[in-house]
Amino acid sequence: MKMRVLHFDIERGWRGGERQVELLVAGLANHGIDQMVACRKGQPLAQKVRSIGIETWEVNNRLQLFGQLSAHLTPGTIYHAHTGNTIPAAVYGAQKSQGYAVITRRLDLPVKPYFFKKANATVAISTSVRRQLIGQGIEENKIHLIPSAVPAAAAIEKNVASELRLRCQIPDGRPVVLSIGALVDQKDPHTAIKAAGQLPNVHWIWVGEGPLEPQMKRLIEKMSLADRFHLVGFDTDPNRWLSIADVFALPSRHEGLGTAYLDAFRHGVPVVGTNIAGTNDVLQDGETALRVDVGADDQLAAAIRQILQDGRLRQKLSENANQLAQKFAVEKLVDDYIHLYFALIKQENRPIWAI
Repeated sequence: MKMRVLHFDIERGWRGGERQVELLVAGLANHGIDQMVACRKGQPLAQKVRSIGIETWEVNNRLQLFGQLSAHLTPGTIYHAHTGNTIPAAVYGAQKSQGYAVITRRLDLPVKPYFFKKANATVAISTSVRRQLIGQGIEENKIHLIPSAVPAAAAIEKNVASELRLRCQIPDGRPVVLSIGALVDQKDPHTAIKAAGQLPNVHWIWVGEGPLEPQMKRLIEKMSLADRFHLVGFDTDPNRWLSIADVFALPSRHEGLGTAYLDAFRHGVPVVGTNIAGTNDVLQDGETALRVDVGADDQLAAAIRQILQDGRLRQKLSENANQLAQKFAVEKLVDDYIHLYFALIKQENRPIWAI
């Protein structure tokens, strides 16, 4: 008898949610769980999932997803929606095939409760997301707290740091601030640029791409920061940039948890983040990171300056943060989901689909 899980994530590009799907799918595969991933055709998630030997069902849009759904319905399947635009498909699939609908919610923003109330279980990735769901009337006993995970820091070859500094033409001895994230309003890259203007001799690197790139380039040019604020675009291995970072800063307007901060923790890079509810499980002001108000470029610059100038603070933040990051292990993420899947099957007393 084998458990079968059909995952749904049809987002474009590669962001934190897609990385979490990849980590979960790979971990479940190691436990012998049969899976398929419904994803957007030609996008990075499809390529990465195929590369680890997992079957994909690739579609061009949500309409196509619904149109082909009936061909993928099997009794007892767990239909796991990882993105908001796939929740109706997961719930419908579960109802039509006597399966189980699981939703993972990654943002601490309001939801449309109807489909959440129809699902067998909803996973909140942080206490803030859980609180938001409860506040909107989702049954508390159907909400399960399973935080996102980050793998242990991978070894980075010694020559990588020098190559990256050379690529951005950063002179030896100049401090580097790093941001990793999509160029979207949620990440508020404009505040980062304004903060960089208040930090002479500091180089700021932003890894990621998105619709705000033209606006960012204009602001960088306007503030005469072209030689110090570097937009390096999408990178299949963004964490290698942490090898040259003195500070990791991400001035997000909202987050569900903030795995980019956790990656910095794992690599021993001190962090500056924002005072938003979603990161409360990760960013403890003065202990694991420094926190500033959303949109406050002057506070962001001051916090970065404080870290650069205070060696004891850097050490304290890095040590505490690395210790906290151990709690967000991939193995725990996978085990928690397996436990949830089996608990649903046992509770509902429905057959597991055997391949």
